[in-house]
Amino acid sequence: MSTPVFMIPTMVGEAKIAAMLAGGDPLTITEIAVGDANGAPYTPVRTMTVLVNEVFRAGVLSLSVDPDNPSLLAIEMVIPPEEGGWTMNEIGVFDADGDMVGIGSIPSIPKPILGEGSVLDLIVRPLLLVTSAASVVLSVDPLIVTASRKYVDDQIAALKDESRLWAAFNGR
Repeated sequence: MSTPVFMIPTMVGEAKIAAMLAGGDPLTITEIAVGDANGAPYTPVRTMTVLVNEVFRAGVLSLSVDPDNPSLLAIEMVIPPEEGGWTMNEIGVFDADGDMVGIGSIPSIPKPILGEGSVLDLIVRPLLLVTSAASVVLSVDPLIVTASRKYVDDQIAALKDESRLWAAFNGR
């Protein structure tokens, strides 16, 4: 029997979302953490306040709302190549108060380190269903920067076009 893969708001997260919708402060998502769950996948429950065994935590890289479902948030983090040596089985989303507002199970994903024969930057993107994504605020760690391949390719193409225009303007 396989472990279900999903993410749900915690009870704390549900209470904060309800307070926000009743006119309170917006929910500010600041961090994502992953854990190995002590080596075994499990089914998360709403009452959890911490991961079973957290192994890495980082600031949020980006947050986007699904264009087809405005209540579905995609929250991104990057795990750099020097971090690893474990297998991810769980994920948590944390707010500015340090409270875990979302908990999820993920497929077992190994995160190797160089000593294990390979390294990789790993982008983790959990999806969290909330009542009103418009009221969720993102707090981005300014030390984390990444770009999609499409963005880089578009920027290079624009620079090439600009160089051609500049050369034509200067008669070269």
